[in-house]
Amino acid sequence: MNRAFFVPLQPPSLNDFHGRPRYHLHNIKNAWGKWIEPLTMPKRARGRVRLKVTRFYTGQGFRSYDADNLIGGFKPILDLLKAKTGAGYIVDDSPKWLELEFKQVRGLEPTTHRDGTLLEFEDLS
Repeated sequence: MNRAFFVPLQPPSLNDFHGRPRYHLHNIKNAWGKWIEPLTMPKRARGRVRLKVTRFYTGQGFRSYDADNLIGGFKPILDLLKAKTGAGYIVDDSPKWLELEFKQVRGLEPTTHRDGTLLEFEDLS
């Protein structure tokens, strides 16, 4: 299962959750779910997967996240990707089943680069 797709949304920062009501997390999951659910895998993941997450931003109101904010803020999206509760791209988000790589790329021109997140899945089993 090697697949990739681009979601035209910025991943949340871990700071987005501090001091916010619980429905804020629900709204984030709903926004991402609208992009991920139509891409549900017909065959659920059964083995270890490498997920490469690339956050693209133009600098127009965005800046790079600290590593902890990028990784911690991605937790609700990982839940949407799980086999039991979500789209089936990963078995679980534990190290036994998932190898994660994160990077951020700043676009040079807002007119030629899109803000969003590229998710690349590679089957390791």
